[in-house]
Amino acid sequence: TPTTRDDYHYSALHIERDELGLVPVNEVTTDDVNAWSRRRIALGTAPDTLNKSFKLGKRLYAVLLKRSNDTIGRNPFDGALAPRVIARPRNALRSDLVPKLNSVTSMMPDSTFRRAVVLALHTGMRIGEVCGLRWCDVDFKTGLINVNHTLVYYNHRDEHGCYFSINTPKTKNSCREIPINKELLTMVKPLKKVVNNEFYVLTNEEKPTEPRTYRNYYHRLMKRLDIPRLKYHGLRHSFATRCIESNCDYKTVSVLLGHANIT
Repeated sequence: TPTTRDDYHYSALHIERDELGLVPVNEVTTDDVNAWSRRRIALGTAPDTLNKSFKLGKRLYAVLLKRSNDTIGRNPFDGALAPRVIARPRNALRSDLVPKLNSVTSMMPDSTFRRAVVLALHTGMRIGEVCGLRWCDVDFKTGLINVNHTLVYYNHRDEHGCYFSINTPKTKNSCREIPINKELLTMVKPLKKVVNNEFYVLTNEEKPTEPRTYRNYYHRLMKRLDIPRLKYHGLRHSFATRCIESNCDYKTVSVLLGHANIT
């Protein structure tokens, strides 16, 4: 997808813009890779970012080895010291704060912003998926939300520039069905009677709004409620946490989140 392509391009820049990018591919050694890693760390590159670049370099060399007809002796990333990534805990709302947020949103007048918070909190959908959700994707007969589109940010480095567009989810696992719980049903069911089936759920219009708008509102809301700062994506983690606390098995939670695997 365009987003994945941009991620790869960004990872590759950490190699291209370093001294390592000037060394012919068939002359790069494991020592060169280790030196590159040390230089990037010294420049303040985040471990997660560096690790992605390391993995990309390793995969690219694996492909080159197959196509090189022995002009490249070995993969220089094999045996090199992979950047250490310190696992960070998944941020989620504390269990005692979830009822507070639920209570406040239930008393708020209907708005595009209220819908964005409630949908993420009760479905675990990504912000792009929430923005790309249309009324035709909400099935009250089956009690399911069909996730089959997402709002994608395109960062083209050409005459097209940067823009948002609706696209299919990044992986087949991201296309999924999510049950509509009681709290969410209370909010959305009355609204569907008065809207066009092809309109977007958040805007009630034929066009969606970019995710940044909702992130900004969400942070203002959390600050007003005196809830510790938490990324909008943290609502997705909160949904997963509540599922686990309700004795939902990890495999089911993984499917609801659209993950490729349980981890």
